[in-house]
Amino acid sequence: MIIGLLIPSPIGVYSAIRQDSIMDYILPQSLSILLISDPGFWLGTMIVLYPSIWWHWAPPMEFVPFFKNPIVIWG
Repeated sequence: MIIGLLIPSPIGVYSAIRQDSIMDYILPQSLSILLISDPGFWLGTMIVLYPSIWWHWAPPMEFVPFFKNPIVIWG
C-alpha cells in the first residue's frame, strides 16, 4: 500500500505541473496505459518470480525419490 502511494504521487504531481508537455506524454501517460492494460495476475507473478530468480530467493528445488528420503516429501 505504501509503495502504491509513494510511486504514483510524485508522478501525478509532475504530470500536473508539466501538463501537455512531451515528457508528460512519454513518462506518466505511457506508463499508466501500459500498466492498466497489463493483467494483474501476470504482473503479480512477475513480481514474485523475478526477484526469486535474480537474487536466488527461491528454495532449492530438486527431485528426491520417495524411497530415498521420505521425510523430504512432507517438508
